[in-house]
Amino acid sequence: CCIAGAKIGQTGVTIATVGDWLWVLAFWALLLLARALVVTLAFLITTCAPPPAPALLAWGQVRGPVALTLALGVALSPPAGISPDSADLFLFYVGGVVALGLLVNATTLGLVADLTG
Repeated sequence: CCIAGAKIGQTGVTIATVGDWLWVLAFWALLLLARALVVTLAFLITTCAPPPAPALLAWGQVRGPVALTLALGVALSPPAGISPDSADLFLFYVGGVVALGLLVNATTLGLVADLTG
C-alpha cells in the first residue's frame, strides 16, 4: 500500500488533470451502483438476510488491497501495447477509487447502518 501511494503521488501530480479527477468520481459512483445491483440481486435470489444487509454490504465495500496490487503491477511493468503514462493513469484511477472508498464509504458506514435500521 505504501509503494502504491508513493507511485501514485509520484505520477498522479504530473499527469492527472481535472478531468481525471472527475473520472475517479465517476468510476467510484459506477462501482458503487454496480455493487449495489449485484448485492441486491444476490439477496433477492437467496433471500437469506434482512433488508438492511444488502445496503450495508454494498456501501461497506472491500478497501482495495488486491486492486491496488494489480494496478501497481501494471504501473511498474506495463504490458506490451500500454504506454507508461496510461499505466500510471490506471494506477491513479484505482488509487483514487480506493481512497474515496476509505474517505467516504468507511467514514459513513455507521450512518448508513443507522439509516437502514
